[in-house]
Amino acid sequence: MKKIFSALLLIFLAAILTPQHLYAQENKANLLGERSLTEGYTISRNSTNIIINRVTSDLLQLTSASLMDLGDQRLRVYGEAYTFDIVDEIRIELRLQRWTGSSWDTIKTWKTTQYDDDSADLSIVYYGANKGDKYRVIGYYTVYDNGKKETDQRTTEYIVVK
Repeated sequence: MKKIFSALLLIFLAAILTPQHLYAQENKANLLGERSLTEGYTISRNSTNIIINRVTSDLLQLTSASLMDLGDQRLRVYGEAYTFDIVDEIRIELRLQRWTGSSWDTIKTWKTTQYDDDSADLSIVYYGANKGDKYRVIGYYTVYDNGKKETDQRTTEYIVVK
């Protein structure tokens, strides 16, 4: 009986102490970018960091995009791609976007290419984010191997710069 009571108490406390934004349903899907989580997707979020991953198909094993508020008007923009085997070329393009009130405006784009490898990543610290503004990242991933091409795209939810 004590074990059951302890377990129920633990569940109750976890439910109470979990931040409410984890349960919130956003009704402005156009603000959030890729909102639906289908089979193969994982997402993690807290107030300053958004990460979205997806297991993909033939060449790409996993793609990921993330955005983190580092404070002092700095954002960390990150993207990565993993393949099942070494491939000829992996390209990553990351676009940092800011919400204008009616649409997303791309304010900065970064690119990298990795040759003869099974992974690539791109990590940037962006300076000059406006406090109170909403930002998101779109990651574009392209893999070439033996005449085959595979692409993928990730869009994070937005964060509000503190």
